[in-house]
Amino acid sequence: MYLVADGEDPRGPDRSLFANACWLSLESLIREHLEQTVPGCADPDADWDEVFLHADPPHTVRRCAAHPGWVTFAMANDGDALAVDLAPARDGRPGQVIKYGPDPPDHPIYVADSVTSLLGGYLDRLEQGAYTPDTRRPGGLDLWADVYEDEVPSTVTGAIPNPVPPGLQEVHVNDPADLVDLTPLTAAPTCCACA
Repeated sequence: MYLVADGEDPRGPDRSLFANACWLSLESLIREHLEQTVPGCADPDADWDEVFLHADPPHTVRRCAAHPGWVTFAMANDGDALAVDLAPARDGRPGQVIKYGPDPPDHPIYVADSVTSLLGGYLDRLEQGAYTPDTRRPGGLDLWADVYEDEVPSTVTGAIPNPVPPGLQEVHVNDPADLVDLTPLTAAPTCCACA
C-alpha cells in the first residue's frame, strides 16, 4: 500500500478511504507506533479497575484499550483508530484489522481479517452499488457505513433481557428490591454481572 501512496494529507478534505480516519503516512505510522509502548488504557482518566469487553466475535482481540502489538494506520480527530493487530487474542489472527479508541463501545472492534480484506470489501461494495453519496464531500462516496458495525449489545443496564443475547458481556443491576436470578446469563458465556 505504501509503495503506491504514503498516506493522505491530514489537513485535506478528502478523507475518504477510511471514513473520517486519516490514513497515516509511513512516518506518522512509525511515530504513533513508537508512542504505544505498553499495553493498557489509552485514557489517563480511566478508573484503575475499568473492564474492557470482548470484541465480536469473542477472543479475537485482546481486552485492553491499547497494545504495543497494534500498528495504527488510520486515525480520526476524535482519537478512534484503525490498526493492524499483531498480538491478537486466542481466536484472533495476526494481521487482523481492529478499531479502537476512546468512543463507545468499551472494547476494540474486530473489523476484518486483513487490510487486504478490508480494501477488498470496499471494492465489493463498489461493484454491488452498496454505497451512498457522501454529503460532506461533493462527488464523494460513503463506502464505510455498516462495514464493521458492532450490532451485538454488549452492555445492559436494568433488567436482564429475555432472551439473553449470546454476545451480552455486561449487566449492571442497580439497587434491586429483591434477589436477582442470574441463571439466564448462562446463555451469554462471556457475561459478568455488576451490582
